[in-house]
Amino acid sequence: MKVPCVKKVWFLDLDGTLVDSNGVWDKIDRQLVKELGAQPDEETLLTLPSMTYERLYAFLTQNCGYAGTLQELKDHLDSLAVHEYAENIRAKPEGEELLRSVRETGAKAVLFTASPERLYRPVLENNGLYDLFDGFVCSDDIGLSKSDSGAYTAIARMYGTPPEDCALADDLPENLSAAEKAGFYTLRIYDKYSEADS
Repeated sequence: MKVPCVKKVWFLDLDGTLVDSNGVWDKIDRQLVKELGAQPDEETLLTLPSMTYERLYAFLTQNCGYAGTLQELKDHLDSLAVHEYAENIRAKPEGEELLRSVRETGAKAVLFTASPERLYRPVLENNGLYDLFDGFVCSDDIGLSKSDSGAYTAIARMYGTPPEDCALADDLPENLSAAEKAGFYTLRIYDKYSEADS
């Protein structure tokens, strides 16, 4: 996918845009349930990735015999996620092509993600993409959700660029709408896991 519009700064999302990772939490939750020897029905399994840590902990303790603490559960899930991001998740061809095309235009490429560095750095390094970025911003760093238009005003200001000279590539409609509201050019990258959000 070539850059459809030249802008000074392109902000690119990670999960579902640059890398094929949106199914990772389903995989991790299924692995955890299997470790516990439980066999919930498929309908129940499909609900696990959308649960908060607290709801998932309650479900596992009540239905799957989980005996650890909530913090132990969080730490275990985090270690499973770090492994997946470092070893198994691959770049999406259209996302990688877009990133390389952005660099060819001379624009800055900045990662804008909700994932922490312990996840985004290894997956980008493993796929040979880390060094293509001029900067990295996690939504937690600015204290605003990616679905909040204020987040885009903030990141444009961080890079000293008016919103109309910025672009966002993302797979989630709510993030793209927020960026458009802030004055960004937007480009949606198709991802099957966000298809229901269309």
